[in-house]
Amino acid sequence: MKKIKSIIIGILLIVSILAIVNPVSAATLEVGSGKPYTTINAALANAAAGDTILVYPGTYNEYVNITVSDLTLKSVAGRDSTIIGPGTKATVININSGLGTITVDGFTVLLSNTITNPGGIIQGMDSATGTTSIVKNNKVVTQKYLRNGIQVTGQNSQVIGNIITGGPLTEDWASSGITIVSSTTTKNILVKDNHILGEMDYGISVFTWGTSAGEVLDTVIEGNIVEKTVYAGITIGGKVSNTMVRNNIIKNNPVNGLEEIHTNHYGYAAGNPTGTK
Repeated sequence: MKKIKSIIIGILLIVSILAIVNPVSAATLEVGSGKPYTTINAALANAAAGDTILVYPGTYNEYVNITVSDLTLKSVAGRDSTIIGPGTKATVININSGLGTITVDGFTVLLSNTITNPGGIIQGMDSATGTTSIVKNNKVVTQKYLRNGIQVTGQNSQVIGNIITGGPLTEDWASSGITIVSSTTTKNILVKDNHILGEMDYGISVFTWGTSAGEVLDTVIEGNIVEKTVYAGITIGGKVSNTMVRNNIIKNNPVNGLEEIHTNHYGYAAGNPTGTK
């Protein structure tokens, strides 16, 4: 019995060593003319957790709904030559919950000129749990209307180095270049080195939604340029704590540069900001 046990243990050790030496590696899927996939959605349908989708220059008129965990969606040549949208939905790129870390890097996102509430790269409030969104080096182009250019809701998300052009939503509802929002709790979000070119109502918005126990904690807004917004360059409201605002340029905003709204942010966010620096 001892010999048999030793043989079995030896086999298990060999299998374990082989698993370490040859782990299952993430794949890279290529999209573009002459590549294995001609659409981003075709690549998504064949992607697995941890994969990278590389997108070559071109225009991809698609609605991209990300449901694959720990996915990186990246352009090969950068935002000036790789366009996604406008697609057929209100959102061009949608990020869902429970996906680990999702990265969207280096695209021009073209919004619809017929849908009245379009969004660019959006992580909805219902998708906050379990997903960190890294949105960097993109350009969101408004053709006519804008709801939110980029929105993130998950903890530890980052919005870095993006360009957003603006426009109105409706007379009653406001548009925003970058939105950090929660109806539950989110924290440690970085908004850095973005350039917001104006014509939206608000450049950067940090707020909670509704009368729930939602909180936004420890947001850093740093090194951004916000130009020509209709109402405020940066707006903070609701149950938002410990926001750091530093080294930003806010210019040619006729109403407010930086505002902190107390007693219900525009009628939709209970609670008051605290600890803003």
